[in-house]
Amino acid sequence: MYSKKLLSLEEGRRVGDAALAKAMENPERPMAIAVVDAIGELVYFVKMDGAPLLATKMPLHKAYTVINFSMDTASLEKFLADDPSRLDTSDFVDPRLTTIPGGVALRAPDGTVIGAIGTSGRAPHVDKVSDLDVALAGAKAL
Repeated sequence: MYSKKLLSLEEGRRVGDAALAKAMENPERPMAIAVVDAIGELVYFVKMDGAPLLATKMPLHKAYTVINFSMDTASLEKFLADDPSRLDTSDFVDPRLTTIPGGVALRAPDGTVIGAIGTSGRAPHVDKVSDLDVALAGAKAL
């Protein structure tokens, strides 16, 4: 029999709430946070007041990418950039895939991916608290 550990609602809320607390360090830049389980199903979602429309869609794409590659989006970005064939996500023929940082794997103690967090709404190298910072804060809470 095949079984897979899935992130629980309690775990998803803990991750999402920790990420939101980090995002609130820079409340003038509203964002959205999505937490999914190991099969990519939404477990928890939160959107700060005033978050732009794209910021409400992108966290799901980032989490979806993590689940499909078992790799954080920032790591995937570097992996593809270092590939001599210079692949990008359009080569995978799936518009939901992205290499924008802010998607982070949620792992069980044995390293198994049990979910992912995706965050969006911050500009890299501009905001004092980035999408990646927020996602890492959420993942650390697990």
